[in-house]
Amino acid sequence: MAQNKFRVEVRPALQRDLKKIDLRYHKAIWDKIEALAEDPLPYDCAKLKTEKAMFRIRIGVYRLVYEIDWKNAIIYAAYIKTRQSSYKKR
Repeated sequence: MAQNKFRVEVRPALQRDLKKIDLRYHKAIWDKIEALAEDPLPYDCAKLKTEKAMFRIRIGVYRLVYEIDWKNAIIYAAYIKTRQSSYKKR
């Protein structure tokens, strides 16, 4: 049985966040984002306590927060922050 592939959309907030992050982390971040298209729930993801289907994955000292739209097979990469600032209410 073939697994459905998700489309990944990067939100503007994530693009702004990337400008503040050291370039040496960019490849690892993009690799994780691209991998979400094949597996939206990797072994290291955690569901956030929100009403939406929001999840986070660790990338070194950073947390990538994303939302899954199961109905339309879209992953919205929302933002990436350090652990301390990623869980503050937005």
